[in-house]
Amino acid sequence: MVMNSVEEKIGGVPVSKGHAEGVNKQYVTECYSEYKKIDFYCKNCKKSMRMSYCLCGDDNAPAMNGIILKCHTHKCTRVITLKRFTEGQIKKKTEPSGKCYL
Repeated sequence: MVMNSVEEKIGGVPVSKGHAEGVNKQYVTECYSEYKKIDFYCKNCKKSMRMSYCLCGDDNAPAMNGIILKCHTHKCTRVITLKRFTEGQIKKKTEPSGKCYL
């Protein structure tokens, strides 16, 4: 894959230069190398919500506050707004396979 001069590759993921300057490159690389990520799935239809969360290791850290997740299937109209969620709460809802049903 040929990268443009405007993009940079961090942890196997292409990121624009402006975004790459504000990201802790070591953290992103460690996260992708150890696969400490959680994928979100709809609780009703069991389909992927096309959103993942990379764990930072602090269970009391606020995680994705104010984020709105929407199920992408045409039949399911489920919308979830995450408020006051911590990383520990997300870990409790996550299965050993890395899937979190919301």
